Amino acid sequence: MGLRGPAPTPKPILSARGSNRENRGGAGMQAKAEIPPCPKGLGAIARREWRRQSKILFELGVISSLDRAALAVWCDTWGEFLSAVGHLKKHGKTVKGSMGQVVQSPWLKTKAAAADRLLKYAAQFGFTPSARARINSVEQGDDDALGDFIAGKIG
Repeated sequence: MGLRGPAPTPKPILSARGSNRENRGGAGMQAKAEIPPCPKGLGAIARREWRRQSKILFELGVISSLDRAALAVWCDTWGEFLSAVGHLKKHGKTVKGSMGQVVQSPWLKTKAAAADRLLKYAAQFGFTPSARARINSVEQGDDDALGDFIAGKIG
């Protein structure tokens, strides 16, 4: 089941409207902001996307070591999407079928499926405006409440 209700309005928009709702909302779970190590199994395109996105996400304070697997899936899917786009550019959107007829390239379906997954994953990292309104940044610095909780120092 998906999230209920309309997507939250981003706080800068609420502020520009003069709304008192911009100060509402919980802090969410906090974890130390850090860039997790890139998984070794990612291809070249996915590794480049990892470097690009992890830097941006760290600067925004919305990535931690907990996000490694989810970011790896995003980056791998991005590589799949670009691979399909490249194949379509090189070979075209149609191919000859088994009986010699012109049919749609199977790479169109691959591209569309990867694009659908990318849009789904985009919400997890705030890659769309409405998704960014749902994400709270993680603390940068020495305050690691999640780490302290796991270590038994709090809770």
